[in-house]
Amino acid sequence: MGNTRAKAALFEDNRLVLLETGLEIDAIADWCSRQQAQHAIVASVGAPAEPVAALLRPILPTLLLQPHLPLPIGIQYKTPHTLGADRIAAAVGGAACCAGKPVLVFDAGTCLTHEFVSHNGNYLGGAISPGLHMRLRAMQHFTARLPLAALLPGEVPALTGQSTQECLQSGAYWGMLGEIESTILRYKAIYPQLQVILCGGDAKIFENKLKETIFVVSELVLYGLNEILRYNVLQKKSSAPAI
Repeated sequence: MGNTRAKAALFEDNRLVLLETGLEIDAIADWCSRQQAQHAIVASVGAPAEPVAALLRPILPTLLLQPHLPLPIGIQYKTPHTLGADRIAAAVGGAACCAGKPVLVFDAGTCLTHEFVSHNGNYLGGAISPGLHMRLRAMQHFTARLPLAALLPGEVPALTGQSTQECLQSGAYWGMLGEIESTILRYKAIYPQLQVILCGGDAKIFENKLKETIFVVSELVLYGLNEILRYNVLQKKSSAPAI
């Protein structure tokens, strides 16, 4: 969930069968009813998630992704209460995709984040830096004369800009690409078996330019949320007393 709109997904086991984007937050309960969902998990990076979870609970068993919720990975992070729901879900999704191997997950969205999960399933942390469009906006905002440059969806700028606009585009795009590549190389020097996953709204425009072998999983955060939900549902079933 964002501040006013949400993304909703329906899974059967571990298969994404329906995805709804731009859903009004107050329409989520009706959407879940129409899909005949059996369980739900709610996570937010914007508006408070608890009111939505409260609306869903009379309809179906609903979990809220918050710090005390059991996870299928270990969390070795100094301030777990500050860890964003999207980062947790991305780490869980990455660990599920690459079980038994160290995995580095990049989420190219508003911010560029990376999350590292060890081969034995422990989340060790990561990094946060400006995303592609934030870089472009920042150069205009924090200078007196630089214009606001924009990139069309899927547009890859020339390496050598021939106007101020093109130079801003080049710096933002190729600088971010270089950041991703150098981070991968630094991790691989320590973890040779490293697997790399790229997700987020801007993942596709970097996919074919990266020199390293990566996997692009556009909806990795949703897969991670589903893994967390499945983990908690199975835990509850296994702890239920035998009849």
